[in-house]
Amino acid sequence: MTLRSGSLRILGYTNNELSASEKGATMRYLAEHATAGRLVVDHVAVPLADIAAAWTSPATRRVVVVPG
Repeated sequence: MTLRSGSLRILGYTNNELSASEKGATMRYLAEHATAGRLVVDHVAVPLADIAAAWTSPATRRVVVVPG
């Protein structure tokens, strides 16, 4: 790729720089929101028996595999 007369910004994230206590606090924070039902993720539930078809089809949202 060639970049001319423009700017480029690369953003990234890693939690490798967080201390164990920071990671723990973040997980508790997320768990509180999840338990309260404040986190919503667009997803589709796929039975385990249909996982082969789900694996090969293009995903347009999160796929959650459920037993049965």
